[in-house]
Amino acid sequence: MNNRDITPNIDLAPSRSQPPLEGHIFLEMIALGIDPDPFIEVAAHDLINQFGESALDYSLQIERRFRDEYEAQSALIWKKISSYLQQLNGDGGFLPH
Repeated sequence: MNNRDITPNIDLAPSRSQPPLEGHIFLEMIALGIDPDPFIEVAAHDLINQFGESALDYSLQIERRFRDEYEAQSALIWKKISSYLQQLNGDGGFLPH
């Protein structure tokens, strides 16, 4: 696998308006009776379709950048996407649709 940075040019500057972790999007979705897992799955499969075998690397890079910028909510979303991609990769299901 190539170690080059595959992250597209997106602005990852820290957001001063980031909601606190207590108001986290997943907790809000669950409180409204919405299962967040299908959204994570769709995002993960979209990454696979766009980046193929590099999808996991891409997701981990974005997760790390948000974590480094103290964007806890965004980092957690990407962590869930990365975890789902790792599960797919371990199951051999890491194929573009």
